[in-house]
Amino acid sequence: MRLENAEAVEDFLENDPFRRWVIGERPQDKVYWTEWLAKNPEKRKLYQTAVALLLTLEGKPDELSDETLAGQVSLLNQRFLEPELPVGRLGLRQIFLKAAAVLLLGLGVAWLVKNGPIFGLNPKSKTEVPHTLVATRNREQKKVLLEDGSVVWLNDASTLRYPTHFAGKSREVVLEGEAYFEVQKDSKRPFVVQSGTIQTRVLGTSFDVQAYQDNRAMRVTVIKGSVEVKAKDSNETITLIPNQQAVYTNADRSLIRESNLNGKDAIGWHAGKLRFRDVSFLEAIATLQRSYDVRITMDESIKDCLVYADFDKKEDIEAILNMLLLSLDGKVTHMSGTVYHLSGRSCS
Repeated sequence: MRLENAEAVEDFLENDPFRRWVIGERPQDKVYWTEWLAKNPEKRKLYQTAVALLLTLEGKPDELSDETLAGQVSLLNQRFLEPELPVGRLGLRQIFLKAAAVLLLGLGVAWLVKNGPIFGLNPKSKTEVPHTLVATRNREQKKVLLEDGSVVWLNDASTLRYPTHFAGKSREVVLEGEAYFEVQKDSKRPFVVQSGTIQTRVLGTSFDVQAYQDNRAMRVTVIKGSVEVKAKDSNETITLIPNQQAVYTNADRSLIRESNLNGKDAIGWHAGKLRFRDVSFLEAIATLQRSYDVRITMDESIKDCLVYADFDKKEDIEAILNMLLLSLDGKVTHMSGTVYHLSGRSCS
């Protein structure tokens, strides 16, 4: 079965290429699955659920008591499952709740770390200090205060994993999605953000990291201070100062520096703004889907068209889509409920 047609979690679990990618047998498939997510954003929840299930069950965790499970199910639902998420004929939802509760308790970390490319974890690391997992849904943002006084603002559909106490020689957190960091200075303990295939290292500064799995590129933008960004697969490193941005492209694994931009544009979301600066229609639409919790499909001909625009999150989603399509003589079709389709002439 083609996973584009998947309707339940087990459709992913029964797909051999998908299973081999998740458990680390085919790391070379990272680009394929990154692009697949970008083309099929409506399958993101099923994809993430299957990933977490495979990684947790791979470690064969001990059974949790019903009492312990009950206290964790609500946390699990915040990130990986919605009540209506279909799991189909095998009853895997119940199995997954038990298995992934181990993940949220921190007991499953030893098995999860095998999947560095997906969750940004170091396969050789050992968790000796209890960790906290904070997650946001679509249309949700959270403020997180870390033990060292640093503050993190988590954007829509993002996950932050951090220790309750920074005990080592560095202050390390793991991010999937997007977050704005205001880091307290500590010259003896650098602050490190692991996000997929890039690592961001600072002493004390303000910066934004955007590392959504379904985006074609990851970005680090500096607001204040300086930041060192490293591509893990090539060991290439660049240093950024305010109003500079590092862009890591998944397809060719390139890491470049962009200068002379307004760093505050990258954190417009923190103030309820949507600021697109020459990003593809595909990436802009992915942002809108997270911000408005809608599903948007589009003609292939417009996916690579560039968007440069500013919007307020209080604006109606259909109005925003119509404005985006003006230059393409496009049309917004409201299919049903929260589902839209975009059509328009090619920009090439």
